[in-house]
Amino acid sequence: VRGNFALKSTLAQFLRTSMGGGESRRKLVRELRDFILLLLNMHGKIQRERLIYVYETLAKRQQEEEENDDARRNNDYGVITTETITFILRTVAKKTIDCWEAKVEDDEDFAGMFPKVAACHGVYWIKKKEMMKELVELYECAGDDAIVDNYMIC
Repeated sequence: VRGNFALKSTLAQFLRTSMGGGESRRKLVRELRDFILLLLNMHGKIQRERLIYVYETLAKRQQEEEENDDARRNNDYGVITTETITFILRTVAKKTIDCWEAKVEDDEDFAGMFPKVAACHGVYWIKKKEMMKELVELYECAGDDAIVDNYMIC
C-alpha cells in the first residue's frame, strides 16, 4: 500500500480462523480487507464511519432485492458488522484523532529503486479499484457534507 506490500487477503490465515462462518462470509471479509487496503492506497487514510455506511447500504439494498424477488444471494453483506470493520482496520491501520492510517509508513524510495515492480503494483490497484467501483463510489459519496440526521445522503 502506497509503496509497501501487504499480504494478499486470500492468503491471510487469520481471516480463516478468527472470522469464522462459511466461505461466502470469508469472501466478504477478504473483500473488505482489500477495500480497506485500496482506500489506504488511494487516500492514505480511512474514515470508519464511511466504511460502515458502505456496508450498511449494501446490506439494505440486498435485503430489498431479496424481498422483491425471493432470491437468496451468496454475498450476505449483513455479516459485515461494525465490529468486523473495526477488527479488519486494526490489522492494517492505526486509529488517529479523526481517521485510520496505515500502520506502516509510506515507502517513497521503493518506486525509484524498483520502477517495474512499482508499476505492476500500481496496475494491480487500478484494476482492483475498477472491480470495487460500487464500493468506492459509496465511500466517496459518504462525505461529511452528506450526513443528515445521522444518515448519509447521496
